[in-house]
Amino acid sequence: MPTDLRLHYLFVELSAEDAQAAGSRAVEDLGVLGYRAWPANPLADPDTPGRFGVELRPPPALGITPAEAWDLAHALRAELGGEGARVEPVFAGDLPIQDEAVTESTDSSGPPPADPLWDLELVHARDAWERFQGRVPGAEVLVGHPDTGYRNHPELRDASGSLRVRADLARNLVEEASAEDPLHEGVGLNPGHGTGTGSLIVSPESAAIAGQKAVAGLAPGAWLVPIRVTDSVVVLGWQDRLARAIEYATEAGCQVISISLGGLGGARLLRAVRYARRSGVIVVAAAGNSVGFVVWPALYPEVLAVAACGPGAVAWSGSSRGKAVDLTAPGHLLYVAAWQGGAPITRPGSGTSHATARVAAAAALWLSFHGVEKLRARYPGAELPAAFAEILRRTATTPIGTPLPPSWFGSGLLDCDALLTAALPDLGGSEEAVAVRGGDGLRALEGMVLGELARDVGSEQAAQRALRRWVRSAVPTSAPGPEADPLVAELTWHAATDPAFRRRIVLALMREMIAAGDRNVFESVPATSQAIEPPDQASRQLRVRLAAAGRSARAARSSLDLRADGAAVAGEKGTNARAVGAGEEPEAGGVAAGGARAAHPPATVEIHLTLTVEVRIDPRPADAGGAHG
Repeated sequence: MPTDLRLHYLFVELSAEDAQAAGSRAVEDLGVLGYRAWPANPLADPDTPGRFGVELRPPPALGITPAEAWDLAHALRAELGGEGARVEPVFAGDLPIQDEAVTESTDSSGPPPADPLWDLELVHARDAWERFQGRVPGAEVLVGHPDTGYRNHPELRDASGSLRVRADLARNLVEEASAEDPLHEGVGLNPGHGTGTGSLIVSPESAAIAGQKAVAGLAPGAWLVPIRVTDSVVVLGWQDRLARAIEYATEAGCQVISISLGGLGGARLLRAVRYARRSGVIVVAAAGNSVGFVVWPALYPEVLAVAACGPGAVAWSGSSRGKAVDLTAPGHLLYVAAWQGGAPITRPGSGTSHATARVAAAAALWLSFHGVEKLRARYPGAELPAAFAEILRRTATTPIGTPLPPSWFGSGLLDCDALLTAALPDLGGSEEAVAVRGGDGLRALEGMVLGELARDVGSEQAAQRALRRWVRSAVPTSAPGPEADPLVAELTWHAATDPAFRRRIVLALMREMIAAGDRNVFESVPATSQAIEPPDQASRQLRVRLAAAGRSARAARSSLDLRADGAAVAGEKGTNARAVGAGEEPEAGGVAAGGARAAHPPATVEIHLTLTVEVRIDPRPADAGGAHG
């Protein structure tokens, strides 16, 4: 459980007919929060009429925990008008890396193929290059590259010796310095990661270092725009840096953004992604490594999520997979630019980061082949990334070798030549034509738990129905959007950060399937299963809802007559939880054993929207860490 995370800021987004007026009111009303002023940083977005964002940053001395932050977010949203506003906390700090959460691998898991450029044939890259007829593939395209930064590596230089980096546009969002990677080493860090993934985009085909294996980028004529956002490819408590990097890359004129990192999501990051898409930018991101589900920002419908395969188009075992994946590209046993003892080298590695760079480079090929300005004239705004996504999925036809459902690896394998020769689609300019693939507030939860649940019970469709029933019971909502309901956002955040809680959700879904009369799961559910236990850092509102869902589940289970042959004969089994009044407390079964209440001390939240918003947090008991400053 992420016990060392603290609130970085509250992200508030408001709806109004006049965004400027709404923003002025927000800054005036929200300028003072708590005992001391919380600076309010307005985020103007001219492309979104009627929506205005504000970042409310607390004094660091307060040290607001995730549970307190979610309490504040829910209370503030209610005072701002409920469905007309979104309020989500953005956290700072580090999440402990779970044993199974491998960030990136330089262990090749066996010898790589004799040909270091084996994947070029697999994705038909050389055939695609020949179609440029003397032009440099990828020319005229800027690729935004949020990562660890870059180094002056031979594999980032073209045949003339020019560095394929726009140093004049490069930015460092981590510290006051250039965007060069300082190559920090340590647990969970990835020194040189940005240089390695960048080489898969712009490196020339020929070997650049004597005695080293060659690296080849798919778009050697493109330009990298490095944006240093992290020392680790797992973005945990600082996803706002990534959001700012996406916005900067868009404003700097990048046509493609290659995001070979991932972690937690949130309203602030989603806002940046949507801004890039509306601006006509193709955003590509890594599905994730060894965490079992697609991570953010790849999970967002507006982003192309890329899984990884190895030689022979066999799925890489460490790749995240699921319905959110758009397609698969080579990412296992690829040679990349690297550093060793301060000297430039190349070496094989594995990760969805590498596959992402390949797809981003393919996007640069497509833009360069047809002409950036020509495509923008034909596909204004969001139509351009929509057109590319449609062709990308349509031309990815080679099946991926995997015993898992093929749909979990998207449409298939990247095919660069087919991508260039495919007819440009006629989107018609309608909203429906450019709409991103759908989903509601369950999309992220589905990605995290359905794979595990389907494996346990053998039916993905039944698992999906169970998840939707359970969420309606636990978090009843009428909010239509994927991020509109704050309790769904909080539930998703806890599921992503707490593997034990995620497993408890899976068990709860199994019980839901029993209550619905599914006969296939009786042997899978532990006999000692009880109502779902909330995570330690849950808000009081979420604790109340989970407790109510537990009561509903117990009522449904009590109506079941489990027969000796394992079949269930049930009467009418209601699955909707009773609404809990504001003065009610969750039952004991809804509170974590071992003193969860002590870990989440009582707090009083008072919010007045006249001229100021005021939040007061009662001092903590002495044994709970003392009072806020």
